[in-house]
Amino acid sequence: MTVAYYGWAAWVLDFGTDRGLVVVWLLLSATAVPAFAVVSWWSTTRPGLLADALLALGAATALVNGAARGSWLGLTGAAVPPHVVQTVVEVAVVLVLVLALPRHRSTRLWAAALVLPMWWLAQFLVDALLYGPGLIR
Repeated sequence: MTVAYYGWAAWVLDFGTDRGLVVVWLLLSATAVPAFAVVSWWSTTRPGLLADALLALGAATALVNGAARGSWLGLTGAAVPPHVVQTVVEVAVVLVLVLALPRHRSTRLWAAALVLPMWWLAQFLVDALLYGPGLIR
């Protein structure tokens, strides 16, 4: 699955194919993706502010790519080309993570309320941890 997704990102989305990027991609796939899965599972099964915040942060991470923001700006008159398919995927991931997966109603409500503030934190973390050190260009 990792190889297929990287192939899609490299050739269809023109993400890049340099050797360093492949190594970073594989490292993230072997570490961050399983960690994200465990944290998401834990957060969907428990009530409480920590679970709500972690779930919202995970959902907000789907928005870091910027397709939803670009589509919104395009709809409001900015000269930004919309990426409709990617926007639909980003919004679907957010909705599934905050509305469909949590077992507790309070987790759904708080996670949905925290998605936008956590979007800022997710963008900051991705910029600081991946783009800042030059792991991804």
